[in-house]
Amino acid sequence: MKLYTTRGCKDRQADRQWPTYPQLRLPKTHAHLIGKKARLFEITKDGQTTFLISICDGLNPSTEGLNQSEEVSKHCAEAAQPSAAIFRKSAPASMEPLATDSRSKSTAETFIINTWLVSCAASRSRFACASPGSVAAYHGALSRVPHHFDSLLAKLGVCGSLGSCNPVLMSGNALAIYPTEAVNGQNLSALQLTFSRGQLVSYKKWRIAGLDRKSVNWMNKATEIVWDCTHGVICKETLDAVRYITLTKYKCVYSQRKVLYFTKGLLKYLTKTSFDTRFGAFELFLEMPKVLKTRKHVTSRIVTKEDIENVLKAIEKAFSIGRIDNAHYLNYKAIVLFGAFTGQRPLATIARLTAGQFEEAVKMKKPVVDVLPWQDKIRMQHYCPLHPQVVEAIEPELEDRFDDERVFEQLSFQEWLKHTDIRLLQGGARIVNGDLRKFAEQQSDLLQWDQSNKNYILTHGVNGVDWRFYESPRPEPVYNIYMQYWAPVSFDY
Repeated sequence: MKLYTTRGCKDRQADRQWPTYPQLRLPKTHAHLIGKKARLFEITKDGQTTFLISICDGLNPSTEGLNQSEEVSKHCAEAAQPSAAIFRKSAPASMEPLATDSRSKSTAETFIINTWLVSCAASRSRFACASPGSVAAYHGALSRVPHHFDSLLAKLGVCGSLGSCNPVLMSGNALAIYPTEAVNGQNLSALQLTFSRGQLVSYKKWRIAGLDRKSVNWMNKATEIVWDCTHGVICKETLDAVRYITLTKYKCVYSQRKVLYFTKGLLKYLTKTSFDTRFGAFELFLEMPKVLKTRKHVTSRIVTKEDIENVLKAIEKAFSIGRIDNAHYLNYKAIVLFGAFTGQRPLATIARLTAGQFEEAVKMKKPVVDVLPWQDKIRMQHYCPLHPQVVEAIEPELEDRFDDERVFEQLSFQEWLKHTDIRLLQGGARIVNGDLRKFAEQQSDLLQWDQSNKNYILTHGVNGVDWRFYESPRPEPVYNIYMQYWAPVSFDY
């Protein structure tokens, strides 16, 4: 694109002796320009003609072929203006002129013909050029403005690049300094929003209400990661940091999801509490990485009947050498047998069962424990049948106990396992609390245990219409079906 000088002229009042020509009427506030010299430039690009009027003597006529210095900004074209005129006058003291030729020290001000400089709600109090009455004037759409005047204005000694400044409204005169994408906030990568630590803490308290201790721990970890990476600023860089730290620190996909989903929830919380929908747009930077699965995940922990017997033998050995007393010996043995035969969750269920529940169960001809909703992870009340070998181990634990006293010292047993080296026969991994439930699940395949009965007792896979509206097992049928498969099973130790 080249800029050519077309002719020189003076702005003056209309004279009938002048030949016919198109007239340009400026506002009355610029009446002082009458009689001053001016140069008229014509710019043609992509079939669009733009005129520039320079009212000064500082422009060298040899400015033909002036090159474009910056790429023309691409704004919304709905309210695009076909032409513009730029006149030169003394600028406000707050505007700092660029260092240019010593012959021209003044700055410039732009005036867009047939437009108003309006304040748009959608552009966050920044000014945009739009035609009067147009939709753009009320919805923040930016007009296409002749951004290719930058080179010429720099040559004239005007204030910096028009594309990099905020618009200013001074004394009723519009400084049409056109905002770029980074300035007007239309670019998500340049947008920055803020929140306080108090808002983060309020969100965390709202999330942890009613959750168990383990879930609360994850919420606390996620809260610290979010604050350490953002320090109250929501932008692309800070959320990229949250994602990078999470994916680097945690290798388990479930741990990664907990932190990233917590952060996404924070953005939704801020969107609703601050009435600012822009927070939600940043969820884009918190997506989990797309990973091609090479194989379906199957647990590598295989727990056999011999493994359970090895745990029972280790308990016997620890008691015989005096590492544990008789009370812990009986309790640990009852925990192992109950967990292996019933497959109940160690902390959510086993650790919460009371002596009164077992006393009622052992009195029955077909003993079953009524597990209450608060004693189950998914809040499902169900009957848990007791194998004869379990009843034999439980009865000594019920002596001299209150009905609401918890029977199993689950946390003590968990710590004992950590300090006792008992390994799985297949894989060599150290045996942990949850392996008792894995044994019941894996043994059920060998026993061909009825699927419905197994899912009900283990409260595993009990979603759907059948379980919500039709299934309602009773104690005796549950016990009968269970013993049909588990009666031949016993542990030797």
